Amino acid sequence: MVGILRKSGAFRLIWSVLSFSLATAFVFLSTDVLAQSSVGVPANAATGRSLTDAVDQVGKELIDREVLGAAPAGSPTAGGAAIGISAFPTGRLRTSDHDGRRPRDATSFAYETNEGSAFANVVVAVPGTMLGGQLKLAGFVGSNLLSLDLKSNALAVLDPAQFAKADNSATLAGATALWASGGFYALASIVGMWGETKLVDGVDDCYPGGCNVNRYKFDTTGFIGTVTAGKVFDLAGASGPKLDVRGSIGHTRNTADPFVNINNGDPAKPHDGGGHIQNYKFSTWNGTAAATLFANLSMPNDAMLRPYIQGSMRQEWQYRNVIEATSPEGILTRTVYDQRHLYGGVDVGLTYTQGKMTLGSSVYFEGSGDERSIGARLRASWQLN
Repeated sequence: MVGILRKSGAFRLIWSVLSFSLATAFVFLSTDVLAQSSVGVPANAATGRSLTDAVDQVGKELIDREVLGAAPAGSPTAGGAAIGISAFPTGRLRTSDHDGRRPRDATSFAYETNEGSAFANVVVAVPGTMLGGQLKLAGFVGSNLLSLDLKSNALAVLDPAQFAKADNSATLAGATALWASGGFYALASIVGMWGETKLVDGVDDCYPGGCNVNRYKFDTTGFIGTVTAGKVFDLAGASGPKLDVRGSIGHTRNTADPFVNINNGDPAKPHDGGGHIQNYKFSTWNGTAAATLFANLSMPNDAMLRPYIQGSMRQEWQYRNVIEATSPEGILTRTVYDQRHLYGGVDVGLTYTQGKMTLGSSVYFEGSGDERSIGARLRASWQLN
């Protein structure tokens, strides 16, 4: 029978009709199921990156303060001679510009983000020594805010009436252990995150009668774990320039609660069950190597000024930016998006310490083949005994 159909051309005709029907259904399902992907995909990735950067800056400030700016060996506050309790705030501002997720197509829009975070930190120096060094335990709690706006790029162009944006607000709480001895140090942190994401999408949900502006709100949860180790080298004696070389490995996981993508404008797609359940998942491993050149300069009134410059390279692996969607018919769609994973960065700043007070600020740049970020940090601390 198949041979007869093949010879008569009917087989090719039937196959063409079936192929066209399946392709049409697939396109319809992909477009409909992933209606929020235009803003959801970048929001998913940007939120994970923003939370990771916020935690990284907390760890960096702790190392800068407790290791690079530590009192010289033999001074009354060096080593494990006394219990010290430090309470200090840290802050961060950051803006990024991303060319768009991969694979690049007519729905992979560029986007920019603006971010800010603030944390309260407490550091307790454990009395005595452990493994020949000083152990300090730290805890922090704070919040991170992210806003994102979609933009046109060479492939994905927004019409004049189209727009999309996203916001994420998250609370973070974490604990850190920092050990240091003879220029060596090691740091380990674990952080939990609870947040809420809001999406506003006026891009890709159109029908003959017009276009929808869809608004969604859902909770997010996640965690970040990091391990860092480094060594400080004296380049010209104890009072001369120093070089800090460090490496770190971290893992970030951020998952959204499932939400319903309801088509609320097209009469052919009613409110009751006309949408699809979506779930956003983000996870990645990061490895970073950095070198910091700095000097602790003595100033009048027993103050100290520490200027520094840092260069870094960061590599991501096992990167997962995933949207999963289930239609009312039970069909599951999973789409995975990617980006460039090798980043280079430069960080320039200074710290001023007088007595129990420490003030610091810095600016930094990080970029890959897809993304460029500029950030700034501010901090102030007071030593409690």
